[in-house]
Amino acid sequence: MKKFILIDHSIQKYGGHNLEYALHVLRAAEKQNYKPILVTNRELVLDKEDQELRGIEVHPLYLFDFWGNAGKPRKKGSKLKRLKAGISNWLFRRKVAFSYSNLGMLLAMEHRYEEYLRNTPYQARGAIVKLVLIFPLIYLITVLRGLKRTLQALKHLFSKTFIGTFVNFLKNMIFSLRFVVRGVCSPLIFVNRHKKNIVSRLRKAKRIKSFGEDTLRMLKKTPVGKDDIIFIPTLSEYDMMGLLETFKRNKSSQQANWHLLFRRNLFTGRDPQYFRQTEQLQPLRKMFLHFKNNTWNHNAWFYTDTDKLTDQYHYLKTVPFTTLPIPINIDFQSNQRQYDPARPINIVYVGDARNEKGYQYLPEMVRGLYSPYIMDGKVKFIAQSNFSFTEYQFHSDVVVARNQLEQFTHGVEIIKDSLSTSEYRELVLTSDIGLILYDRDNYYARSSGALVEYLSAGIPVVVPSGSWMADQICDLTYEYHDRLKAKGQVQYTVQENHFKWSSAQSNNSPFVRGQLNFGGHMDSVWCTFDTPEDIRYILISFNFVSAVKGNYVTLQWSEHNQAGTVIFQQKSTVGRSLRGLTTSVLFEIKNKQCAEIAISLHNAYGDHNISVSNVNFHYLPGHTGTDQSIPRASVGIIVDDATHAIEALKDMVDHYSHYRQTAQQYSVIWNKTHSADALVTDLIPRGTPI
Repeated sequence: MKKFILIDHSIQKYGGHNLEYALHVLRAAEKQNYKPILVTNRELVLDKEDQELRGIEVHPLYLFDFWGNAGKPRKKGSKLKRLKAGISNWLFRRKVAFSYSNLGMLLAMEHRYEEYLRNTPYQARGAIVKLVLIFPLIYLITVLRGLKRTLQALKHLFSKTFIGTFVNFLKNMIFSLRFVVRGVCSPLIFVNRHKKNIVSRLRKAKRIKSFGEDTLRMLKKTPVGKDDIIFIPTLSEYDMMGLLETFKRNKSSQQANWHLLFRRNLFTGRDPQYFRQTEQLQPLRKMFLHFKNNTWNHNAWFYTDTDKLTDQYHYLKTVPFTTLPIPINIDFQSNQRQYDPARPINIVYVGDARNEKGYQYLPEMVRGLYSPYIMDGKVKFIAQSNFSFTEYQFHSDVVVARNQLEQFTHGVEIIKDSLSTSEYRELVLTSDIGLILYDRDNYYARSSGALVEYLSAGIPVVVPSGSWMADQICDLTYEYHDRLKAKGQVQYTVQENHFKWSSAQSNNSPFVRGQLNFGGHMDSVWCTFDTPEDIRYILISFNFVSAVKGNYVTLQWSEHNQAGTVIFQQKSTVGRSLRGLTTSVLFEIKNKQCAEIAISLHNAYGDHNISVSNVNFHYLPGHTGTDQSIPRASVGIIVDDATHAIEALKDMVDHYSHYRQTAQQYSVIWNKTHSADALVTDLIPRGTPI
């Protein structure tokens, strides 16, 4: 029977996107009459009773994961090290918890104890506790600080005596011998100065060797033949070099079909900034060329999972890359649930608690919606909050965020344990809004498994602007805005030449030959106009003149009162449509005292010039303060930061039926594009490998 072997050396435990991905692909391969085989990290402990892996042959073989981290050491002293790390992490958590306790807040006040006591609400029981405990504590702290200052003064006085002078003489004499010592110890100094680089090179060499040897062990356990497929969905360049060593030492590897998927971005920033970073790709390019030149007798194909990543890897000019579909669990589509207005709307964060995924913003989200949305039972936050890291002190913002979430008495549910595949699926399906506040720079070209699943399940989402996630839903909002215009919602339209445009860098008009030209934040353009009567919304639309990818425009909306004071601000960052639609943003006049509105535009993520045309202002009727509100987007909302995410969530909750309906309608199209079946079909060899 033909074999389909999936190697993911980052799978160390049950649950998580890596295992989800692997299971979907292997089940799809099984339907195509392949024998499914999963090869994982050595840390995975097999559970023979696990139903999700039934029928799949599993081999935990790999030492290092994708990031180059080895599994937990099993040597003699490992228990002591784990105990030490556990104590360190426990102390750090206690320190964080103490900082938010009443006593911790008191100590943070330092010399303002009276202010702390005065501003604390009076309670009889609390007053007794403070009288008995807090005042003696303040007295003790004051005495200790006085003792510290006394010792410092004595130290300064002692330094002026004969003994102090003699100590300084010895210090200077030892310091004068530093040149001889430096010459004798120069080899050690060199090693110490470059120890990070040396250790890094040795570790990379160990990773390469380990991956090659582990793959050889895999080939011995599961011999491969002509029609067998070996798919590695998360590969680094060092893993690729290790794979090359396997190819050299095992001749049977020539018979199998190797499919290598690269999912990490090569560049930082966006397309217009790529040309400045091409030089740093030379080491990576040499590695790919070396692999290509030494694998001419092997069947190997190269992939990414987004078109933006494919564009990046083509900068290497070494081997052809193809974009693969993203596999989706079919349960998300088949088990879509209808919204029940009788219960709170579940705003859900899925995945482990990580800085890169925006977990640290959750407390601010909860505070922003606590009154009245959470207090009135309209909304509930559910956050998967397990830590994938072990050194808590290096992830303090995430640890602090979880501690803050634990302080909320109701409306917040925290899941501290990692979830099994079925538990994770259930959490996604019980979501009403998916919160995906990932780092926009790290996810400009990379895909998000959470977004794929939410859209598959027909669940509306909140995503960061200028990211791959935003690109997946922006056209849906542009289409929705076009429908508003087509339905006659627009009372009248004003073109760009009606306004007087100003530039931050020039006295000349930035509006030239029907085009509005501007640069970065310091080179923005703007116009001002009186607040129109009987108008609540203004839909601003325009077209990008250039077809260059990666250009994004930030529109800043400011409301001024009669005195010219800014009373409200909001902004929105938008990019070019992937399907040639008109780019658009819907703004709402928020403040009743608004007498004048200012609109500014600038390049969101660079200083290079951007030109837009056909800038139109569409005025939609309505009266501020009434219930005649319009949803600002469709399927999901694209936000710039945590503050704007709060406003987006309010809009989504207030118009939830609209967002849920449009998300479910789009899920039909989304699920036709992304599926495990389509991915496996693409992997079945039909062309010429490298």
